[in-house]
Amino acid sequence: MSVGGKVRVGKKADLLSCLQLEEMQTTSTPVVEAIFLDGAAVVQMLNPGTANTFQEYADLVFIPYVTSQLQTADRVDIVWDVYIPNSLKKTTRQKRGQGVHRQVSPTTMI
Repeated sequence: MSVGGKVRVGKKADLLSCLQLEEMQTTSTPVVEAIFLDGAAVVQMLNPGTANTFQEYADLVFIPYVTSQLQTADRVDIVWDVYIPNSLKKTTRQKRGQGVHRQVSPTTMI
């Protein structure tokens, strides 16, 4: 992960050459104990539709999607980005800059 004490940067696609892709065929969705969702990816994936505020988005889109995942799992965990000190993610963010921070509340317009 580092070279000479400096964090090595690269692309996720570079890892593909190390992985052997195996084709799996399944006829049905397996019932599993837990599903882990990347919260930021789910938010980007789901279309807000007619929701105008974050509360409406949560009630009409996000929560129903997460709840639907319970049809094939006993438990759903949502993981959000955390920028831990001295981590690759924190180092990359520092190189890119901090950007704009916004306070979001239930009534904030999307």
